[in-house]
Amino acid sequence: MDKILNNSFLLFSRIGKEIVRIIPRKFANYFIKLIRNWESTLSYGIRYILYFKTLNRIGSKVIIFPHVYILFPENISIGTGVSIHQFSYFDASGGIEIGSEVMIGHGVTIMTNSHNYNRIDISMKSQNVRHKKVNIGDDVWIGAKSTILMGVNVGKGAIIGANSVVTKNIPEYSIVGGVPAKVISVRK
Repeated sequence: MDKILNNSFLLFSRIGKEIVRIIPRKFANYFIKLIRNWESTLSYGIRYILYFKTLNRIGSKVIIFPHVYILFPENISIGTGVSIHQFSYFDASGGIEIGSEVMIGHGVTIMTNSHNYNRIDISMKSQNVRHKKVNIGDDVWIGAKSTILMGVNVGKGAIIGANSVVTKNIPEYSIVGGVPAKVISVRK
Protein backbone atom coordinates (compact mmCIF):
# COMPACT_ATOMS: atom_id res chain seq x y z
CA MET A 1 0.00 0.00 0.00
CA ASP A 2 2.87 2.39 0.83
CA LYS A 3 4.35 1.98 -2.66
CA ILE A 4 0.98 2.72 -4.27
CA LEU A 5 0.46 5.77 -2.04
CA ASN A 6 3.97 7.09 -2.73
CA ASN A 7 3.45 6.74 -6.49
CA SER A 8 0.10 8.53 -6.35
CA PHE A 9 1.63 11.32 -4.24
CA LEU A 10 4.43 11.81 -6.77
CA LEU A 11 1.96 11.98 -9.64
CA PHE A 12 -0.48 14.29 -7.87
CA SER A 13 2.10 16.50 -6.25
CA ARG A 14 3.64 17.42 -9.60
CA ILE A 15 0.55 17.83 -11.73
CA GLY A 16 -2.06 18.53 -9.07
CA LYS A 17 -0.27 21.35 -7.28
CA GLU A 18 -0.14 23.35 -10.48
CA ILE A 19 -3.80 22.71 -11.28
CA VAL A 20 -4.99 23.45 -7.74
CA ARG A 21 -3.32 26.87 -7.70
CA ILE A 22 -6.07 28.20 -9.99
CA ILE A 23 -8.95 26.71 -7.95
CA PRO A 24 -10.53 29.12 -5.43
CA ARG A 25 -10.15 28.05 -1.78
CA LYS A 26 -13.94 27.87 -1.22
CA PHE A 27 -14.23 25.50 -4.19
CA ALA A 28 -11.46 23.29 -2.76
CA ASN A 29 -13.26 23.19 0.63
CA TYR A 30 -16.43 22.04 -1.14
CA PHE A 31 -14.58 19.20 -2.90
CA ILE A 32 -12.97 18.09 0.37
CA LYS A 33 -16.47 17.58 1.80
CA LEU A 34 -17.38 15.49 -1.25
CA ILE A 35 -14.34 13.20 -1.17
CA ARG A 36 -13.72 13.13 2.60
CA ASN A 37 -15.15 9.62 2.85
CA TRP A 38 -13.77 8.03 -0.33
CA GLU A 39 -11.51 5.04 0.21
CA SER A 40 -9.33 4.59 -2.86
CA THR A 41 -5.76 5.26 -3.87
CA LEU A 42 -7.00 8.07 -6.10
CA SER A 43 -8.86 9.73 -3.22
CA TYR A 44 -5.67 9.94 -1.11
CA GLY A 45 -4.01 11.92 -3.88
CA ILE A 46 -7.03 14.15 -4.46
CA ARG A 47 -7.35 14.86 -0.72
CA TYR A 48 -3.66 15.80 -0.59
CA ILE A 49 -4.06 18.22 -3.48
CA LEU A 50 -7.13 19.86 -1.96
CA TYR A 51 -5.51 20.15 1.47
CA PHE A 52 -2.47 21.63 -0.26
CA LYS A 53 -4.80 24.42 -1.36
CA THR A 54 -6.79 24.84 1.87
CA LEU A 55 -4.28 24.28 4.69
CA ASN A 56 -1.86 27.01 5.75
CA ARG A 57 1.04 24.63 4.97
CA ILE A 58 1.37 20.91 4.20
CA GLY A 59 4.58 18.98 3.63
CA SER A 60 5.18 16.02 1.34
CA LYS A 61 4.22 12.42 2.13
CA VAL A 62 1.23 13.43 4.25
CA ILE A 63 -1.52 10.83 4.38
CA ILE A 64 -4.97 11.99 5.45
CA PHE A 65 -7.23 8.95 5.67
CA PRO A 66 -10.97 8.99 4.92
CA HIS A 67 -13.48 10.34 7.46
CA VAL A 68 -11.14 13.03 8.89
CA TYR A 69 -12.94 16.27 9.78
CA ILE A 70 -10.99 19.52 9.82
CA LEU A 71 -12.60 22.81 10.79
CA PHE A 72 -10.74 26.03 9.87
CA PRO A 73 -8.12 24.27 7.68
CA GLU A 74 -6.48 27.61 6.90
CA ASN A 75 -5.18 27.62 10.52
CA ILE A 76 -3.33 24.30 10.24
CA SER A 77 0.31 23.69 9.33
CA ILE A 78 1.55 20.12 8.80
CA GLY A 79 5.16 18.98 8.30
CA THR A 80 6.36 16.06 6.16
CA GLY A 81 5.68 12.37 6.64
CA VAL A 82 2.53 12.81 8.75
CA SER A 83 -0.35 10.33 8.90
CA ILE A 84 -3.79 11.28 10.19
CA HIS A 85 -6.09 8.28 10.59
CA GLN A 86 -9.83 7.77 10.25
CA PHE A 87 -12.43 9.57 12.36
CA SER A 88 -10.05 12.23 13.67
CA TYR A 89 -11.54 15.65 14.37
CA PHE A 90 -9.55 18.90 14.38
CA ASP A 91 -11.11 22.22 15.38
CA ALA A 92 -8.35 24.62 14.37
CA SER A 93 -10.06 27.91 15.15
CA GLY A 94 -7.10 28.77 17.41
CA GLY A 95 -4.45 27.20 15.17
CA ILE A 96 -2.74 23.80 15.00
CA GLU A 97 0.94 23.28 14.19
CA ILE A 98 1.95 19.65 13.50
CA GLY A 99 5.64 18.79 13.07
CA SER A 100 7.16 16.15 10.78
CA GLU A 101 7.01 12.34 11.08
CA VAL A 102 3.93 12.51 13.34
CA MET A 103 1.52 9.57 13.69
CA ILE A 104 -2.05 10.47 14.66
CA GLY A 105 -4.22 7.44 15.47
CA HIS A 106 -7.87 7.00 14.60
CA GLY A 107 -10.48 8.97 16.48
CA VAL A 108 -8.07 11.64 17.78
CA THR A 109 -9.61 15.00 18.70
CA ILE A 110 -7.63 18.25 18.78
CA MET A 111 -9.55 21.24 20.16
CA THR A 112 -8.20 24.80 20.07
CA ASN A 113 -11.15 26.50 21.74
CA SER A 114 -13.34 26.31 24.82
CA HIS A 115 -16.37 28.11 26.20
CA ASN A 116 -16.00 30.71 28.92
CA TYR A 117 -17.92 29.86 32.08
CA ASN A 118 -16.84 32.46 34.66
CA ARG A 119 -20.06 34.52 34.70
CA ILE A 120 -23.06 32.97 36.42
CA ASP A 121 -25.54 35.72 35.52
CA ILE A 122 -25.73 34.47 31.90
CA SER A 123 -25.65 30.97 30.45
CA MET A 124 -22.33 29.41 29.48
CA LYS A 125 -23.62 29.06 25.94
CA SER A 126 -24.06 32.84 25.75
CA GLN A 127 -20.51 33.60 26.89
CA ASN A 128 -17.62 34.06 24.50
CA VAL A 129 -15.35 31.32 23.25
CA ARG A 130 -11.59 31.52 23.85
CA HIS A 131 -8.93 30.15 21.50
CA LYS A 132 -5.35 28.90 22.02
CA LYS A 133 -3.00 27.23 19.56
CA VAL A 134 -1.95 23.56 19.83
CA ASN A 135 1.65 22.69 18.88
CA ILE A 136 2.75 19.12 18.19
CA GLY A 137 6.50 18.53 17.82
CA ASP A 138 8.35 16.23 15.41
CA ASP A 139 8.29 12.42 15.78
CA VAL A 140 5.20 12.33 18.02
CA TRP A 141 2.82 9.35 18.28
CA ILE A 142 -0.73 10.19 19.35
CA GLY A 143 -2.65 7.05 20.29
CA ALA A 144 -6.17 6.25 19.13
CA LYS A 145 -9.10 8.20 20.57
CA SER A 146 -6.90 10.65 22.47
CA THR A 147 -7.99 14.24 22.99
CA ILE A 148 -5.65 17.24 23.03
CA LEU A 149 -7.15 20.41 24.46
CA MET A 150 -6.38 24.04 23.60
CA GLY A 151 -3.05 25.65 24.44
CA VAL A 152 -1.14 22.37 24.75
CA ASN A 153 2.42 21.92 23.45
CA VAL A 154 3.46 18.31 22.79
CA GLY A 155 7.25 17.98 22.85
CA LYS A 156 9.40 16.24 20.26
CA GLY A 157 9.40 12.44 20.43
CA ALA A 158 6.49 12.20 22.88
CA ILE A 159 4.02 9.32 22.94
CA ILE A 160 0.42 9.87 24.02
CA GLY A 161 -1.33 6.65 25.06
CA ALA A 162 -4.69 5.68 23.61
CA ASN A 163 -7.78 7.30 25.15
CA SER A 164 -5.74 9.96 26.96
CA VAL A 165 -6.96 13.50 27.59
CA VAL A 166 -4.06 15.95 27.32
CA THR A 167 -4.72 19.15 29.27
CA LYS A 168 -1.12 20.32 29.94
CA ASN A 169 2.14 20.56 28.04
CA ILE A 170 3.99 17.28 27.39
CA PRO A 171 7.80 17.33 27.76
CA GLU A 172 10.03 16.00 24.98
CA TYR A 173 10.39 12.19 24.77
CA SER A 174 7.77 11.60 27.46
CA ILE A 175 5.26 8.78 27.42
CA VAL A 176 1.95 9.95 28.85
CA GLY A 177 -1.43 8.37 29.44
CA GLY A 178 -4.65 8.65 31.38
CA VAL A 179 -7.37 11.18 32.12
CA PRO A 180 -5.91 13.72 32.57
CA ALA A 181 -2.69 12.56 30.90
CA LYS A 182 0.31 12.17 33.21
CA VAL A 183 3.93 11.21 32.51
CA ILE A 184 4.31 7.42 32.77
CA SER A 185 7.85 7.09 31.47
CA VAL A 186 10.59 8.85 29.49
CA ARG A 187 12.02 7.49 26.22
CA LYS A 188 15.61 8.67 26.75
